[in-house]
Amino acid sequence: MKKLLLFLLVVMMVATFALAGCKTTEEEKTEEETTEEETTEEETTEGETTEGELKQDVIKIGISSAMSGAWAILGTSQVQGLEVAMEEVNAEGGIVIGDTQYMIDFVAYDDMMTGSGGLDAANKLIFEDNVKFIQGPTTGAYLSTIPLYTENKIICLDITTLPPTPDYPYKYRISFLPEVKYTAIYKAVGEKFSDAKTVAVISPNTESGHSEVEFGTPIIESLGFTIQQVEFYEDSVTDFYPVLTALLEGDPDILDMSVTSNQQTRVVIKQARELGFEGPILSAPSTFNALTVYEELGDASIDCFCADFIPSYAGDKMIAFDELLSEKYGDKKGLFGVIKYTYDSTMGLVEAIRKAQSLDVDVVNETLEDIVWDSLVPGLRFGGEKTFGKKGAMMSDIMTTGVNENGEAYALQYLGPEDMAEFDCYK
Repeated sequence: MKKLLLFLLVVMMVATFALAGCKTTEEEKTEEETTEEETTEEETTEGETTEGELKQDVIKIGISSAMSGAWAILGTSQVQGLEVAMEEVNAEGGIVIGDTQYMIDFVAYDDMMTGSGGLDAANKLIFEDNVKFIQGPTTGAYLSTIPLYTENKIICLDITTLPPTPDYPYKYRISFLPEVKYTAIYKAVGEKFSDAKTVAVISPNTESGHSEVEFGTPIIESLGFTIQQVEFYEDSVTDFYPVLTALLEGDPDILDMSVTSNQQTRVVIKQARELGFEGPILSAPSTFNALTVYEELGDASIDCFCADFIPSYAGDKMIAFDELLSEKYGDKKGLFGVIKYTYDSTMGLVEAIRKAQSLDVDVVNETLEDIVWDSLVPGLRFGGEKTFGKKGAMMSDIMTTGVNENGEAYALQYLGPEDMAEFDCYK
């Protein structure tokens, strides 16, 4: 009997240890599974995405513009236009292509409106920053850089005096063409000053200065005006009395400042008035703001006209945009027209990328030529295929503004995209 009890006791002890061992094994197994699950979760968190989430990336847009010197206001304006567009697009969720969400960023370089400065900016943008889309280059940097941009398939949205061409299929002109700006401003001023027929032109002795006169002269003369005299000045000049004295000896009815810079424009206006010139003074590009020039020059600015915008004449959307710029940049706000064209064209590029669902430059380029998009004005698009062999001229809008005898800014004329379509150069 004792032997039987001893045997049963041994069997129970063995069974107890066996059960304990099984429990430990099961617990270890459970702990291992739990650890594996946690590891998998950690790996998923640290990886690119989980199912249904979008990968994140950046589209960088470059700027090649004048950031220093007499034309620094141009670069300032382009940066502000791109910056506002970027912030708006990113706030809306960026650009989604497939399973990737792209935010917009930008990088800007000073091309100094020169060939060498342009090449330096182009090499950085292409080979260091790897951008595929840029705002620029400027006119002074254009000829030296456009072959490089074309070779590397960089879409250029530029404000230059040069039209689009099939030789450079990735180039787009985003400001109004010479035919439009000269027709608009000379028709408007000609109606106000019906006896004004002769014109004296003052322009910088630069590539952009000569090309502007070359493009503008036949257009102005086709409208019934006579170019009486042209004087080119060195870009470093601050005293314009000698040049103006020579110009005004012919007693012209109109003084055209061509592409005289924003800073120099004020000196030319002031000194021309001091020399006794009382007729209209024109600046076809947006080189001064009719809203502020009277505060700077007083009565000297009366009957001065340029192609720029007075937002209150252009609708609620333009007014709201101008208020946003004033709030964001204060007295550092650039030229409204340049900011606007940069913003509008950037929004067009974004729309083209979204529609193309690709970052392949050739695909985006083909899409950009054919899209119609709404920005600060509706119905924006590129035209000029019949005239230039490429749809590369943005059909936006233009306003002729001036200062009246009471020192108040006003708009003589406004042309929208549909009006632009009537010009042969956009067909």
